[in-house]
Amino acid sequence: MNSDSTSHIINPSAMSNGNGAHLGRRKSSGTPSSQPPGWWFNESTPKQLPDPLAGGLARFDKRTIQNTASNIFQGRWTKSSGEEVPVTIKVLMNLKADGRTVDSYLTEEGRFERRIAREIIIWRAMSHENILQFIGYQIVGGTPLLVSPFCRNGNLAEYLHANPNVTYTEQLKLLRGAARGLGHLHYLEPPVVHGQVHPDNILVTDDLRAVICGFGLSRIMTRSRSGFTTAETVPSKAGFMAKETIVGSTRGTPMSDVYGLGGVILATMTGKYPFYETTRVGALLAVICDRMPQPVYHPKLPASNPLWNLMRQCWSPNPTQRPLITQVIYKLNLIRDCGIGFTAPFRQTIFPTPAIAPPEPEESVVQPGASLPPLPSPLLGTLELIEPVGRGGYGEVYRGLWTAPEKHNIPVAIKCLTIGDIGAGQDQSSVILMRRIRRETVIWKAAEHPNVLTLYGYQIINGNPMLISPWCKNGDLYSFVKAHPELTREEKLKLLLGTGKALAHLHSLQPPICHGDIKPQNVIIGDKMEALLCDFGISRIITGPGVTGMTTRGVTTGTAGFGAKEVLLGKRPVEGSDVYGFGGLILATMTGNRPFYNKPTEGLIFVAVFNGEIPQPADHPQISETDPLWSLMKKCWNSEPSERPSMIQIVAEASCLTIGKPA
Repeated sequence: MNSDSTSHIINPSAMSNGNGAHLGRRKSSGTPSSQPPGWWFNESTPKQLPDPLAGGLARFDKRTIQNTASNIFQGRWTKSSGEEVPVTIKVLMNLKADGRTVDSYLTEEGRFERRIAREIIIWRAMSHENILQFIGYQIVGGTPLLVSPFCRNGNLAEYLHANPNVTYTEQLKLLRGAARGLGHLHYLEPPVVHGQVHPDNILVTDDLRAVICGFGLSRIMTRSRSGFTTAETVPSKAGFMAKETIVGSTRGTPMSDVYGLGGVILATMTGKYPFYETTRVGALLAVICDRMPQPVYHPKLPASNPLWNLMRQCWSPNPTQRPLITQVIYKLNLIRDCGIGFTAPFRQTIFPTPAIAPPEPEESVVQPGASLPPLPSPLLGTLELIEPVGRGGYGEVYRGLWTAPEKHNIPVAIKCLTIGDIGAGQDQSSVILMRRIRRETVIWKAAEHPNVLTLYGYQIINGNPMLISPWCKNGDLYSFVKAHPELTREEKLKLLLGTGKALAHLHSLQPPICHGDIKPQNVIIGDKMEALLCDFGISRIITGPGVTGMTTRGVTTGTAGFGAKEVLLGKRPVEGSDVYGFGGLILATMTGNRPFYNKPTEGLIFVAVFNGEIPQPADHPQISETDPLWSLMKKCWNSEPSERPSMIQIVAEASCLTIGKPA
């Protein structure tokens, strides 16, 4: 693999972020973490990290995987001998916590260091033909890079999508390999729990072996407590999570890994994920209610196939009734060796269509009846990405600088949009890219208002779309309220009024705009202490009953505690859904706690909303039970969207609560 203009040589002083913009050195707080002695180790774990990997790394612009915890790139490792080896480089991200109390005795820097050590030590301790090899790590500019072999076949989902003629025998071989990799983890001393078993974390090597990867959520089991724990609660692959991990009754165990493997079997053999027919929240609720995927939704695997019986055992609501991983391996071997399930259709080609269904195609950006302005020209000038400051399902946000003609080093926020094109060809990716840019830029421009964050424009750098807006040093509403406990009631109400006016403006446009994800993190505090609504990644223009001018791929489920019941049920958000979220915004702003903050997992919050529960004054003593804000919030939380007040009504009522007269 020869060096060319598409690669970046990684050196200790700086590194490119793969988007053609410079990514500055991650700053250290300069103070040691206030952790107790031996904070990331116990008596059963290694006592120190290995030496960093020798040699040079070159990272290419092609980002193969992007998620909340890391970015994964294709690259090249140059050994000390001069030999060049294709590798995968995992760049761990250090993002601010979301407000949950996790490892409270650690600084943010300490939590990040703990996470680095956890993944490196767990991964390095394993050596098995069905576990992705760990080559080593480097710390570059304060950013940890984990290096492993490059698998050109991609993950299990990508491989099956690209190879629709994979036979039943070959699929069983891949499943056996994945199971054997998990078995190796579970029978180490002490055992290791993977914690996130799904097709994205199973790679297919060049010699067609399934290898387990993705150890960011893994932990070492001990008799007392875990040597390694995580801050995450609900990963995105809800259909692969066991009930006990969703409701928070226990952290991951070998039996929860077995549950996830049941989903991997289903996805591999049918091309569909568990509960694909519903939303992510619907999948969570199904598991919590002890439901299992049914053959009627997976006709490519006959109900008589013994794999269904094995999957049902893996999905048992009672962890103690699930088979051990060794029993799963034995049954997979039995099915293979005895030819069980090898009917004539299976002996030929299992799937005449792609094995793992690609994401549903994004809906047309402009549907009949919508009259939308054209996409503006890209923003002139150059961008410098300094550090990541946040992340969501639709993009990663950086603090940066914008230099344009007659403008130099303007502080900006840069949102790098996620295309989400796994399994898509280059042409399809380009279409998705332009739709994503068009949707968010057009909606954002149409939403101009004193209380909407300004959009400077967009650029496309090395195929990555970036939206540029002013940098606001005060951060988002949630962080601002937490950092300023001295804020008065009137000051908080002023921020809420600003946000309410922005929403009322969106809803009053023709056609109206529904934001779709109202929460404190999507309200930025400007330099003049004004509230600025932002993040239009899942917003939609409403052109008529049931008709959407612009929309997103799939259906949003909102943020736990801020998403209305109708959205959880898979309906598209409407103005009333924004109103529901605004009720939660009032509560979070006035008390510092999100709705249902006392429920430990997202799954339990979704269940509460689904059952019609609303936050209670007893859980939020910061607001008196007689405060008229409770009456306003309860109106916002009405179970019927049509019964909720409009944002104009809410603004009028809230204005009277500030200084006794409308603002």
